[in-house]
Amino acid sequence: WLQAHAEPTLTSAMVAVSWLHSTPAVWIATITLCGFFLWKRKLPWALLTVLVLPGGTLFNYGLKHLFQRARPADGVYVQALHSYSFPSGHTTFATLLYGLITLYLASVLPSLAGRVSMFFVAMGCIVTVAFSRLYLGVHFLSDVLAAFCVGVFWLAVWAILIVRR
Repeated sequence: WLQAHAEPTLTSAMVAVSWLHSTPAVWIATITLCGFFLWKRKLPWALLTVLVLPGGTLFNYGLKHLFQRARPADGVYVQALHSYSFPSGHTTFATLLYGLITLYLASVLPSLAGRVSMFFVAMGCIVTVAFSRLYLGVHFLSDVLAAFCVGVFWLAVWAILIVRR
């Protein structure tokens, strides 16, 4: 249905969303967040960033090779993708990135309203990335749902081990 109703402007926007959550973005986000946490002298958070972002991306990559699910054949993506489909790396990364930022802000924001607002902003960002992957036809719904679960699991495990309160 999404492919049948694709529109050029929305397709361009979804390509941009995907590009902003690609492998180079993992490294830029990792370096930026680590720098921020080191500047703030939040060493456990800097360690968590390294374990969660690149570590979670590698974990996701391993899962792709374990399952070896082919991508949908009818995508409108502008470049050929030669990696496996399950689970979605972009959605996993978005879940890890926005989840990590939300966890940190939840630990420093004084108001419940601020923490709840941050949660909904993060969920909106994650859903947007997941939707972009479906809209572009490069993933199945199960790919993005699994990726969200993988991201939540990976983030939760490391957050509990590293920055438990």
